Amino acid sequence: MFFQAADNALCPEYRQRIFPEIGKLLESFGRLWGVNLVHTHCTLAEGEVMLARGNVSQPEPLSNEMRIYPERWLSDGRAFEFTTEYTESPPPELLEKFRELIGNYSGVLGLYYAGSYNDQPDATIILEHTDGRKNITNVVSAACATGNTQTAWLPDGSGALPVQMACTLWCDTRNTRNGSVHKGTQSHQK
Repeated sequence: MFFQAADNALCPEYRQRIFPEIGKLLESFGRLWGVNLVHTHCTLAEGEVMLARGNVSQPEPLSNEMRIYPERWLSDGRAFEFTTEYTESPPPELLEKFRELIGNYSGVLGLYYAGSYNDQPDATIILEHTDGRKNITNVVSAACATGNTQTAWLPDGSGALPVQMACTLWCDTRNTRNGSVHKGTQSHQK
């Protein structure tokens, strides 16, 4: 689902109600995972995966020589974005409880590996924008991210909802896919 459509599907009232519960669940698993808005910016060709290297994530052909780790998962546990940095996959028990909590939002919410973001200062956000088929992220102050679509959170059980990532509202549309296709499709299940 294109990120603005995914964001529109996740109403503020739902966030206020469910994110404290998700936060309690994530705390019980050490806050190694956060919740993210499942969205996409480009179409993957056959044999490609979305792979992050540093602050750039882009489609790359999958090969047996590559050492990659899953970084984002759909609520059913299928990985849809990968990284060259070590991550841990969410345990089946976490995924099961997460699916129970989110119910009908299983196509909108997923999990991301937050272990590498846990040392990020609360006053910063990772802001993503596109350049062709590349997603480029930069750490910015939370104030600089105002007006952008929130895409990843690391909620806690108290109801606090720290935003970890956001997407700019503009995208390079030369190679982005339209809003009728989302990451749960075949192109993201390699």
